[in-house]
Order: sequence, then structure tokens, then C-alpha cells
Amino acid sequence: MVSQAYLSGNPDSLSGIDRDIYDRAVEIISEVITDDMSDFEKELAIHDWIVYNCTYDNRALGILSEPGENSDNPYGALCNGQAICTGYTLSFQMFMDMLEIPCLTVYASDNEGEEHAWNMVEIEGDWYYVDVTWDDPVPDSDGRLVSHQYFNVTEDYMRSTGHVWDSTGLESANSDTYSYVNGSAVEIHSYEDLSNAAAQCLEGNRGELYVIFAQDSGVTVQGYDGEYFDSTDSPVGINYFEPLRSELGDIDVYTYVTDIGGVLGLEVSFG
Repeated sequence: MVSQAYLSGNPDSLSGIDRDIYDRAVEIISEVITDDMSDFEKELAIHDWIVYNCTYDNRALGILSEPGENSDNPYGALCNGQAICTGYTLSFQMFMDMLEIPCLTVYASDNEGEEHAWNMVEIEGDWYYVDVTWDDPVPDSDGRLVSHQYFNVTEDYMRSTGHVWDSTGLESANSDTYSYVNGSAVEIHSYEDLSNAAAQCLEGNRGELYVIFAQDSGVTVQGYDGEYFDSTDSPVGINYFEPLRSELGDIDVYTYVTDIGGVLGLEVSFG
């Protein structure tokens, strides 16, 4: 109902919490979405807004398992700032529908038999899995940067991390072209590029930045995927990361070798 009203440009048929959800969703879209964004960028902005601004409703945990009213729908996530997995998932689904990005919701369980839900989304012809809930760990904390462990991942990855479901009839999801690592990676030519990329990452409340150094940057990354990259005394440290650490002040900066689309780059983690 909300997405249909948004696409028609006429919310007059909405009332009660549906109108409240609509009004809040429109505010969020105007806040984080611009016309020049790609579908990937829009999806990422919505994912990050939900994770950063919503907290898992702990009342759903434990023996009694009594979540608060509306924690299972977008009103809980958008207006109350608390939700359970269905609230996270239906909010993401609603936004994708409003932005006309193909999306569906999977209702299933985790490997302990607990009910769970997540999404699938189509970007540039390929389908990916997204678990917004599990990207928002419990307990939450104010100002915690957003993680993307379950953003645009493959079916194999989902199954290896405790998601249990029957994928019969669902689209295949085996591409990593628009994973967070590959889709968000920034090419670095100079320190200014790195400084700007870090600023944009932190402005978006994101905890990880992925960079590939261009040939004219003077940097060659060597090592193996996942290896800690000691940038303190090397040319890349002197010319790039020590200035960045000085610029960011109290924010910790860690670097790891990462395979980005078949090229060795760096994961820059902030904490």
C-alpha cells in the first residue's frame, strides 16, 4: 500500500500507521537518495539507514519472546526505531518497491530453528541476498558504524553463515559483482582521493572502505587475502595512511589486504 501510494504520487488513501510510515519513508528517501544514484547506491543507502537508525527489539529474545507493538513491520523500524527481523526485512522490501528495485522477501529460519527473514534484490541483472537484521548486531550501541557482512552476498555464503531455507523457485544468486566489496570499491590515484573516500565513508556511517590503488598512485599492494597490512613504515603508510590517521584524529584505522574483483586492494576499517 505504501509503495503503491508513493509510486502513484497520491497518498490520500492511506490512514493511521500506514500514513505515518509513508510520511517517514518519504523523509528518509529525500534524505539519503538522489536522482543520480545507481540502483546499487540507492540500495546501499537504504540498507545503511535502516541498520544505523534501528535497533533490534530485545524483547523478542529469551523465553517469553514478546516483541513490542509494530516491531514486526516498518512502523517499528522507521518510527519507533526498534524492530525484529520481519520489521527490518519488510522495511527494506518497502523501500526497494518505492525505488522500483526488484526485491523479494524470504521467510525461513536460522540453523537453530528460529524463525528468520531476509531479502533478495536484483542489481544490474544479477540477484543477491541481503540480511539487514544480521548486519545490525545485538547489543547495539549509539554511533556504531554500519557493517556489510550480509549485504549483497551469494546463496553459498548465506548457507555457510547459518541461514536455512528452500530456494526452490528462487532466482540463482551466485554473483559478487555488486557485493559491498566490489560495488563500493574506490580507485585511488592520490592522497586526496583516499582522504575524500574516507570522509564519504564515515559521513555515511560505514565501517569499511575498500580501495584499489591506480598505477599512477605509486602503491603496489602485496600479500594474501585477509592479511593484516602493516602500513606504518612503508611508502603507502608514509604517503597515505599516516596522513589519514592524523587527519581523522581519534578514529582508529586498520588495513587488510583484500581481493577486489581479482585485484589486490585494501580493506580500510574504521573503529
